[in-house]
Amino acid sequence: MPERVTREQLVEVFGEDAVVRVPDEAIPSDVTHAFTRAFLAETGVPGASEVEFIEFDEGIGDGLTPLRDSILFTGAGWDLPAGFENAYYLGDANGAVPITIALDGASGAVYAISETEDEPYLMNSDIESLVFFAYTLERHRELFSDDYHEQHGGQVDGEDTYERAARIIEEEWRAHDPAPFAVPEGEIMKVWPNVLDDISSAALG
Repeated sequence: MPERVTREQLVEVFGEDAVVRVPDEAIPSDVTHAFTRAFLAETGVPGASEVEFIEFDEGIGDGLTPLRDSILFTGAGWDLPAGFENAYYLGDANGAVPITIALDGASGAVYAISETEDEPYLMNSDIESLVFFAYTLERHRELFSDDYHEQHGGQVDGEDTYERAARIIEEEWRAHDPAPFAVPEGEIMKVWPNVLDDISSAALG
């Protein structure tokens, strides 16, 4: 079991005002996954970051929004995926392809929904892992910045700074939640592996 991210760690990186808790009474009763409820109520999620890849629902502090009531499924013409009638909207991932992030309240698993994919796919094993991945990006953002690259002449210990940053982040991610990297043969790696590609190619710096 990986060491769990704490509220204190999040506050240190994002700031006190940017870490948002969800009161237990504002978490719907059909979110039955006990760890998810406890994490939302006691630890919280980052409401803002400098990297700006993951954007949690700005109203999450007032409660979880049913996925079916989020704007993509009420105003953008997306069809709610089968089996996600009782899922909850957590926020969005801002990449080349927009991603809607959904929570399965029974299992605690976090899914990515994209208009380019036929079905939702696993993004993280649980919300704590999702937050840890966002936290790691923010904590290491200097390592993949253009300023850092220039200050170090492009390399640290003979390794390209962008590729080094991607390696360091990937090692921490895999140790914490390897599920996003367990891709069946013939399938394309999604979301987090693609973020690492962006970091190593200086597209996220």
